[in-house]
Formats: sequence, structure tokens, C-alpha cells
Amino acid sequence: MVAEYESLLSRFRFQRILVVGDIMLDRYWIGETNRISPEAPVPVVRMLHSSCYPGGAGNVALNIASLGAAVTLVALVGDDKAASELRGGLSAAGVAPDRLFVDSKRKTTTKTRIVANKQQLVRMDEEDTHSLSPEQEKEVLRTLEGLLEACDCAVVSDYAKGFISSTLMTSLIATARRLSVPVIVDPKSADATRYCGATLIKPNRTELSLLTGIPIHCHSDALEACEKLSGALPDVAILATEGADGMTLRVPGCEYVRFPTRAREVFDVTGAGDTVIAVAGLAISSGADSRVAAHLANCAAGIVVGDFGCGRVSVDRLLPAVLDSGLGPETRGDGAYFRPGARQ
Repeated sequence: MVAEYESLLSRFRFQRILVVGDIMLDRYWIGETNRISPEAPVPVVRMLHSSCYPGGAGNVALNIASLGAAVTLVALVGDDKAASELRGGLSAAGVAPDRLFVDSKRKTTTKTRIVANKQQLVRMDEEDTHSLSPEQEKEVLRTLEGLLEACDCAVVSDYAKGFISSTLMTSLIATARRLSVPVIVDPKSADATRYCGATLIKPNRTELSLLTGIPIHCHSDALEACEKLSGALPDVAILATEGADGMTLRVPGCEYVRFPTRAREVFDVTGAGDTVIAVAGLAISSGADSRVAAHLANCAAGIVVGDFGCGRVSVDRLLPAVLDSGLGPETRGDGAYFRPGARQ
């Protein structure tokens, strides 16, 4: 299996990935605190420095670029300073910002985190979540149809900020299916039907509960919800991320596969889901089946939660983690781990 994984990861650099979704600016104010304010029962933070990074779909794109693949990012920003900072951050990481649509009536989504003594104290969000106008949506769909013809996989990062409508989602999947392009989705909607035809969706427990109406407090609840969702989406692989309980994969026609968490130390979970969807999409594009893709994604998540902020993974970081993991989960059911004919 070592040679197969090495071969799979070596194919990452040949892939062309389309990322579509909600982009945001992740801003950090870093400081230290050693006293409580006399004005209110809150800590006084002495600010030391600040930084900002592309988040959401931007972080997905940066993870894919960090793994060596060519990535095209389609997202929506406002006409403001945060959008300029996003473009700068994307360009610095090798992701072209030329496919960012601009809505002058919208604030670019910005999440500002105040961190002191390595602990996040508060997060402040600035955003507008109104939907695209019919004219804007038509323009985006025309762009996506052209881009899908030249990509090997589409990854959709939905943060419910107004960009990924039901019409956009279903149209993208329909076009991708016609072109035999796999579609990997990080879902946020309560309407499961909009994901019909996708290759794989990756809900966390909160999103899985939203999709099924089942409250999820433990792994057995997640299994029940996966079973219900699988009934609505019988041909879609479901990768449920469960925090400290790892991940659970429901493969159509096969039994469940469970992946224990690979994290040795959890420092910051920000952006971990972005890394999971990026690695899973890139692995499937490169020839892995959903079980191997989920295993790689689980190993990648174990790496980035040990980083501060939106961590990103590279092949040089991922391969040792995969080799250290025992080379895969114990799986039941038939089906090949690697499918032939992947583009090289």
C-alpha cells in the first residue's frame, strides 16, 4: 500500500480543481492578557500583532494549491478593503483572484478573532448574506459552465452566505455530471435534494442534523442520521465529520467505515473542515475511491488542528502522516481502493 499512496499523492500536481463557494477574510488580533478590565468583567488584551488569511472557499483553494494542484476559485466579494486584502492573500499563495465576482452592495465576509495567551476570546463577524440577483446568478452559471469543461473535479464550499443558491447548486451538479466531473460538497443547507447527483458530501454533526432533523449527540445518532440522509441521496457518498469522534463514511451500496481522529494535539480547529474537503476532492480527482479519500482527509485534519489559524497541508506533511497511520482504515464491503484511469 505504501507505493499506492505515494503514487496517488504524486498525481496531485497534475489535477485541475474548481473551487466554488463562500469566501471570507479570517483576521486575527493577537495579544496577551493578565488583568480584568475595571469597566466590565472582561480581560484587557494588549495587542501585539495582527494577521489575516483567506478563509472559507479561499482556504479550500489555498489547501489545494499547497498540495500542488492547479486551482480556479469562483466566489463573491464586496467592493471594499477586505476584498483587496483577500486578493492579496490569494495571490501570495499562488491562487489567482481573477474569478472573484464583485457585489458593491455587499460587505466582504470578515471574521475577526481576538486571541490572547493562545486562547480565542471572542469572534466578531461582518457580513451580508443576501442572495445573488437573477442577473448575477446567470453570469456566475455561465462562468461555471465554461470552467467545468477544463477541470477534473469541482469542490463546493457552502457557508450559507448567500452565494450558493439551490439553483446554482443543482445547475452546477447537472453540468458536472454531463461532463463526468466529480462534485465534492461541504453542505450548509437543510434541503438535501439540492445535493442529488453529487459524488460526496461532507457534513459535520450540526449540518447532518440540519439535513435530517435528527438531533445528534453521539456517534450512534450520527449513524442514524447518515442512514436517513442516505435514503434521500442513495448515490452520494456521505463523509460525516464528528470532531473528537473522528469521521464516518457511508459509501453507497457498502457498509459504514469509521475513521478515528488522527489529531495528537488540538490547538485550533479553525479551517479543519476546509482542509478535509480539499484533500478529499483532490484525492478523488487523482484516482482514489471515497474510502481512501476520506482516510487521507482524516490524516490531513489531524495535522491542521495542531496549527494556529487556518492551517494548510502539503504533500510533504501529508505523506508521513498517512504512513504513520497504518495505511488506511479497516473497511468492510467490496470495491477497489484505487480506480484505474486517473489523469496523470
